[in-house]
Amino acid sequence: MRLLAVLLLATLVAGCALWSDSHAIKLSTEVIPGQVSLQEPETLRVEVRATNVGNATETITADATATEGLSVTKPNRTQFTLKPEESRIITFTVTVAKDIAPGDYIIDVIVRTGNGDIVTGKAKVKVAEKKGLVPYI
Repeated sequence: MRLLAVLLLATLVAGCALWSDSHAIKLSTEVIPGQVSLQEPETLRVEVRATNVGNATETITADATATEGLSVTKPNRTQFTLKPEESRIITFTVTVAKDIAPGDYIIDVIVRTGNGDIVTGKAKVKVAEKKGLVPYI
Protein backbone atom coordinates (compact mmCIF):
# COMPACT_ATOMS: atom_id res chain seq x y z
CA MET A 1 0.00 0.00 0.00
CA ARG A 2 2.82 2.36 0.90
CA LEU A 3 4.52 1.63 -2.46
CA LEU A 4 1.28 2.47 -4.27
CA ALA A 5 1.07 5.83 -2.46
CA VAL A 6 4.69 6.65 -3.36
CA LEU A 7 4.07 5.76 -7.02
CA LEU A 8 0.92 7.89 -7.10
CA LEU A 9 2.76 10.85 -5.57
CA ALA A 10 5.62 10.48 -8.08
CA THR A 11 3.12 10.40 -10.96
CA LEU A 12 1.39 13.57 -9.70
CA VAL A 13 4.69 15.44 -9.34
CA ALA A 14 5.78 14.42 -12.85
CA GLY A 15 2.37 15.47 -14.23
CA CYS A 16 2.63 18.89 -12.58
CA ALA A 17 6.05 19.41 -14.16
CA LEU A 18 4.59 18.64 -17.59
CA TRP A 19 1.74 21.13 -17.11
CA SER A 20 3.81 24.03 -15.78
CA ASP A 21 3.40 27.54 -17.23
CA SER A 22 7.07 27.92 -18.09
CA HIS A 23 7.89 28.60 -21.72
CA ALA A 24 11.15 28.18 -23.61
CA ILE A 25 10.55 31.59 -25.24
CA LYS A 26 10.39 34.87 -23.32
CA LEU A 27 8.93 38.02 -24.91
CA SER A 28 9.45 41.70 -24.27
CA THR A 29 7.81 44.45 -26.31
CA GLU A 30 8.38 48.13 -26.90
CA VAL A 31 6.35 50.62 -28.94
CA ILE A 32 8.34 53.47 -30.50
CA PRO A 33 7.17 56.12 -29.89
CA GLY A 34 4.98 55.11 -26.94
CA GLN A 35 2.63 58.06 -27.43
CA VAL A 36 1.31 59.65 -30.62
CA SER A 37 -0.74 62.74 -31.30
CA LEU A 38 -3.82 63.05 -33.48
CA GLN A 39 -2.47 66.49 -34.39
CA GLU A 40 0.65 64.90 -35.92
CA PRO A 41 -0.10 61.23 -36.64
CA GLU A 42 2.92 59.02 -37.22
CA THR A 43 3.81 55.43 -37.96
CA LEU A 44 4.81 53.35 -34.94
CA ARG A 45 7.26 50.50 -34.58
CA VAL A 46 6.54 47.60 -32.27
CA GLU A 47 9.79 45.86 -31.42
CA VAL A 48 9.33 42.35 -30.06
CA ARG A 49 12.36 40.69 -28.50
CA ALA A 50 11.99 36.92 -28.45
CA THR A 51 14.59 35.15 -26.29
CA ASN A 52 15.11 31.40 -26.09
CA VAL A 53 15.43 30.72 -22.35
CA GLY A 54 15.21 26.96 -22.84
CA ASN A 55 17.86 24.30 -23.37
CA ALA A 56 16.99 23.36 -26.97
CA THR A 57 16.92 25.17 -30.31
CA GLU A 58 13.43 26.54 -31.03
CA THR A 59 11.81 27.58 -34.31
CA ILE A 60 9.38 30.43 -33.71
CA THR A 61 6.77 32.27 -35.77
CA ALA A 62 5.73 35.75 -34.64
CA ASP A 63 2.46 37.59 -35.28
CA ALA A 64 0.81 40.77 -34.02
CA THR A 65 -2.72 42.16 -34.10
CA ALA A 66 -4.12 45.43 -32.78
CA THR A 67 -7.36 46.85 -31.49
CA GLU A 68 -9.61 48.75 -33.88
CA GLY A 69 -8.05 52.03 -34.98
CA LEU A 70 -4.57 50.60 -35.42
CA SER A 71 -3.34 48.63 -38.43
CA VAL A 72 -0.39 46.21 -38.10
CA THR A 73 1.97 45.39 -40.97
CA LYS A 74 4.13 42.30 -40.56
CA PRO A 75 7.80 42.25 -41.52
CA ASN A 76 8.87 40.18 -44.55
CA ARG A 77 10.23 37.48 -42.27
CA THR A 78 8.38 36.30 -39.16
CA GLN A 79 9.87 32.82 -38.67
CA PHE A 80 13.24 32.34 -36.97
CA THR A 81 15.32 29.64 -35.34
CA LEU A 82 16.76 30.54 -31.93
CA LYS A 83 19.52 28.63 -30.19
CA PRO A 84 19.46 28.48 -26.36
CA GLU A 85 20.02 31.98 -24.88
CA GLU A 86 19.75 33.61 -28.35
CA SER A 87 17.47 36.63 -28.93
CA ARG A 88 15.92 38.14 -32.02
CA ILE A 89 14.10 41.46 -32.45
CA ILE A 90 11.09 41.32 -34.75
CA THR A 91 9.75 44.73 -35.83
CA PHE A 92 6.10 45.29 -36.77
CA THR A 93 4.87 48.59 -38.26
CA VAL A 94 1.66 50.09 -36.84
CA THR A 95 -0.39 52.79 -38.58
CA VAL A 96 -2.86 54.95 -36.66
CA ALA A 97 -6.25 55.48 -38.36
CA LYS A 98 -7.21 59.09 -39.16
CA ASP A 99 -10.51 58.85 -37.28
CA ILE A 100 -9.15 57.19 -34.12
CA ALA A 101 -10.29 58.52 -30.74
CA PRO A 102 -7.77 59.53 -28.05
CA GLY A 103 -7.02 56.77 -25.56
CA ASP A 104 -4.92 53.69 -24.85
CA TYR A 105 -4.67 51.01 -27.51
CA ILE A 106 -3.32 47.46 -27.24
CA ILE A 107 -1.21 45.48 -29.69
CA ASP A 108 -1.27 41.72 -29.06
CA VAL A 109 1.88 39.78 -29.86
CA ILE A 110 1.77 36.02 -30.38
CA VAL A 111 4.79 33.74 -30.83
CA ARG A 112 4.31 30.07 -31.67
CA THR A 113 7.07 27.52 -31.38
CA GLY A 114 7.57 24.53 -33.65
CA ASN A 115 6.37 22.19 -30.89
CA GLY A 116 3.05 24.05 -30.48
CA ASP A 117 3.88 26.25 -27.47
CA ILE A 118 2.18 29.67 -27.64
CA VAL A 119 3.63 32.71 -25.87
CA THR A 120 1.72 36.00 -25.81
CA GLY A 121 2.59 39.56 -24.93
CA LYS A 122 1.00 43.00 -25.10
CA ALA A 123 2.26 46.41 -26.13
CA LYS A 124 0.35 49.59 -25.30
CA VAL A 125 0.31 52.88 -27.17
CA LYS A 126 -1.32 56.10 -25.98
CA VAL A 127 -3.06 58.28 -28.55
CA ALA A 128 -3.37 61.89 -27.39
CA GLU A 129 -5.37 64.71 -28.93
CA LYS A 130 -2.41 67.11 -28.99
CA LYS A 131 1.32 66.64 -28.81
CA GLY A 132 3.24 68.07 -25.84
CA LEU A 133 1.86 70.38 -23.18
CA VAL A 134 -1.12 72.68 -23.57
CA PRO A 135 -0.16 76.23 -22.45
CA TYR A 136 -1.98 77.64 -19.42
CA ILE A 137 -3.95 80.79 -20.23
